[in-house]
Amino acid sequence: QRHLKIFHAVSTPSYRLAKYCFMYKKFKLENDGKSPTQLKDVPGGDIFSQTLHDVKIAMNLSVDEYDLADYNKQLKNIVKEGRTFVGDLLSLCENLQEAKLLLSKDSLLKHYALEHESTEWEYQRLDEACLSQHKYLVTQDFSQRIFRETWHKS
Repeated sequence: QRHLKIFHAVSTPSYRLAKYCFMYKKFKLENDGKSPTQLKDVPGGDIFSQTLHDVKIAMNLSVDEYDLADYNKQLKNIVKEGRTFVGDLLSLCENLQEAKLLLSKDSLLKHYALEHESTEWEYQRLDEACLSQHKYLVTQDFSQRIFRETWHKS
């Protein structure tokens, strides 16, 4: 149970943001006040990918066979918080180009295999979101605009 509590703690949006802020400030201190030019410049900087990764882990952990209702509740909470957080991050994009960039890049893709990975489409995150029933991300305005744009191209 201790491991699950730790996993839940480091999966929360507040922890992710606080860690990013700390690493960002550390980067600036170590580089004479210069700001990073890419997310990969800041260790652990891609909080969108990290959150999706944690959601995927929480969805794939099965505790039903052990009849651990409390564990199952905590895992569902991790999924819910993570999904809400990535949807909120997407809604903070100022334009469609920012949203496309956010939805097309995944720095952790090599760490986990997407269950329904499609190499034909440049927005694999949206593909997986549809198939894993991530309604908040799929129904978000920018996501819908990308779907419409892609549909009209085909």
